[in-house]
Amino acid sequence: AICVCDTSGSMAGLPIRVAVALSIYFAERTTGPFKNEFITFSKQPQLQVLTGKTLQQKVHNLIKANWDMNTDLDAVFELILRKAKAHKLSNEDLPKSVIIISDMEFDQCTKKNKRTNYEQMHKRYSEAGYDVPHVIFWNVSSISSNNIPVKMHESGATLISGFSPSILKHVMSGEQLTPFVTMINTIMNDRYTWRDGFPGEVTSYLP
Repeated sequence: AICVCDTSGSMAGLPIRVAVALSIYFAERTTGPFKNEFITFSKQPQLQVLTGKTLQQKVHNLIKANWDMNTDLDAVFELILRKAKAHKLSNEDLPKSVIIISDMEFDQCTKKNKRTNYEQMHKRYSEAGYDVPHVIFWNVSSISSNNIPVKMHESGATLISGFSPSILKHVMSGEQLTPFVTMINTIMNDRYTWRDGFPGEVTSYLP
């Protein structure tokens, strides 16, 4: 996985600390050509290398990265594809997921006609012999937001909120679920079984 790290002003406090920590965590553990890399949260995103010998230096350098109030997801996809073509990478070398770590307080995440853009990008990846990375929108802020970047049954994307070891484990599992299925899997956990028949009633809403 590779992270798009939001370091904008609205992320001040705990959210930016979580976003930076997660971006460093994934960058250091990613293998292959994208190891120690992250993508800036910007209308013109850039692939940047995580620099610094100490953790403090890495945090400082990441926070200084260029940021904006929105990010162009199409440009993120194009950025990855361009590197793959330039270095003649195999499909296995590409990140399987793009994790956008933000408070979702951005102007927009993609251009209009999002579905058409996604289909066109899927075609471009396919023609080059690559799979389009799964997108994970990770909201690390408790502030209520009206920005919901994906619909509940939308394929190719997952929407999660909060931060805990269980959420991190879910992200690292590599499961590519729609927002709706992610929600169902969460509320069907044994800890939320409060009366007989509850799980069955929930599954009746599955498509």
